[in-house]
Amino acid sequence: MLSTESVIRAPAGPSEIVITTTPRLAGAIHSLTWNGKEFIDSHDHGRQLQSAINCDAGGPIAAETFNPTEAGSRDDGAGLTSTSRLLHRIAHGNQLQTTTQMAFWLAPGQTSHDQPARNISRFSNHLLTKRVTIGEPGLPQVLRYDVTFSLPADEQHRHVVFEALTGYMPAEFDIFLRFDPKERRLVPLSDGPGEQADPVVLSTADGQFAMGIVAEESLPADLRGPR
Repeated sequence: MLSTESVIRAPAGPSEIVITTTPRLAGAIHSLTWNGKEFIDSHDHGRQLQSAINCDAGGPIAAETFNPTEAGSRDDGAGLTSTSRLLHRIAHGNQLQTTTQMAFWLAPGQTSHDQPARNISRFSNHLLTKRVTIGEPGLPQVLRYDVTFSLPADEQHRHVVFEALTGYMPAEFDIFLRFDPKERRLVPLSDGPGEQADPVVLSTADGQFAMGIVAEESLPADLRGPR
C-alpha cells in the first residue's frame, strides 16, 4: 500500500488549484480547493472526485449490484482504510497518475435497493488508470482528466456503464445549471431530471465558485464489445 498522501497544484487566477489524494481512498481525489473553497464532499468512500463501473453481470443492471468503485466499498464508510488497492502513483508538479484495483461497492450478501450483490468477493479485477493535469494552454482553471478502464478477460458483460468521472460536491453548491450548446450559455436546471446529455455545472448561490464536467464522446468506428 502506498501510505502517503499526494498533492499537486498550479496557479489559477488569484489562487492555486490544489488537488490531494490520501491513502484512505486508494488514489481517488479527496480534496480539490481553490481560493479557500473546498469543492469535494469526501465524507465516506463514495463521495469523492472519482470513477466507477456498473455492469450487468448476467442480468439487467440493477442499482449497485456489480459496481467496482475507485475509492472503495460501502463498508469502508468514513473509515481510514479502503478495500480498493492503490497499485501505482506518480505525483509531480501539476500532474497526477494512479492505477487502482477497484473494490466492489457492495460486499457479497449485501443489497442495494433490495437487489442482491452479484459479486462473490470484495475485490474486483477491474483496474482504473487516471491521468490528471491542472491547467490547459490559456485555461488555467481547467483540469484535464483522462481515465482508462481495464476489464478482466474472464468476465462477460452485455451492458456496462462507465462512470468516467463524478464529482460529489458539498451541499453549499446548490445552484444547478447546464450548458446549452446551441445558445452557448448556462441555463437553469432543476434537481429532478437525472442524467443529462449536456454538461452540468454546480455553483454556490453567490456565483463565486462552480465546477462542471465536459466530456467529448469519440468512439472508434470499429469498436466492439459492450457499450
